[in-house]
Amino acid sequence: MKKLKILVDPRMELLTALQLVAGDPNINCNSKSSYYQDMLAWFTPYRDHHAVAQYRAINDYFCFDAPINSMLFMDFHDELSLTCEPSEYLCLRAGSKQNWMDFYKGLQDFARVTAFKRFYDDHSDYYQQAIEKVTAINGACDPATELESYIGLEAEQYTLRFSPLQNCGYAGGNVPESGDVSCTIGFDHNEENDRAEICLRVYLWHEFAHVFVNPIIDDCMAQNSADWQRFEKYISSLNIDPQKYPEVNNYETFIRAITYKLNEKYYGINEAEGILKWDEEQGFIHVRHIVKTLDNYEIAREKMGVNINEYFPALLKEIIDISKT
Repeated sequence: MKKLKILVDPRMELLTALQLVAGDPNINCNSKSSYYQDMLAWFTPYRDHHAVAQYRAINDYFCFDAPINSMLFMDFHDELSLTCEPSEYLCLRAGSKQNWMDFYKGLQDFARVTAFKRFYDDHSDYYQQAIEKVTAINGACDPATELESYIGLEAEQYTLRFSPLQNCGYAGGNVPESGDVSCTIGFDHNEENDRAEICLRVYLWHEFAHVFVNPIIDDCMAQNSADWQRFEKYISSLNIDPQKYPEVNNYETFIRAITYKLNEKYYGINEAEGILKWDEEQGFIHVRHIVKTLDNYEIAREKMGVNINEYFPALLKEIIDISKT
């Protein structure tokens, strides 16, 4: 079994505080928890801090994974100092490097003015209880090994940064020279939630898979091979409305297909189809084609020992062929 490190990262809780006060529409908070009320009471008086206005100004495009991954470039234990320069991707998401640096410096001051460290330390018992609950929910499951067995790729360390207030999932681990495969997720971890285990397991499959699969797709886009061009032409032909389905992208499509396969294996076809139906309602209407091509990948993996990276060019060709049938 792969060792899964579970923690409540102060950097993510600081970001959540800022997002909550800024009214970020992209976060989904558990408003029934006492922790939610504690955050509101502590941080709402600082809603006029300049960091809040800076965040709102870029939030239309600096959202979802971008703020989360930005926090990984900061060291909480050293006054939120930068551990390395922000990536080109994050600067692009912020609109410019200057915008990203303004966000960073504003957050640094927000942490100081609000005495965030004292808030975090005051909730250490709550965080420990949350970690223990998530550990119990995970139980004997081993999502990292399950994913590795499917895609044929491995990592040494996996970290789950649990965000008790949020209901979300974001991949991480893309900081230069970091060998840690990580993700930040939040979900309803209360005992009465009978779907807590599957929720946690699916989130971990999905977010950990991003760390492996996204670079494969990045390489394909950089090489701009004929197969990739055909694939992009096929996607364009579907006429997906970007205003209605802004989150639809190539990364998510492949990840959701892989998650479907793992869902089918461990929870059955009905569970997998239920999640896929929801995906299709969100505009991921070509996930099913990729699911079908993964059947051939599974055969090749068992017969020839190939991994998802090695099989990816064949996968692209098969997606086009299946879409024509």
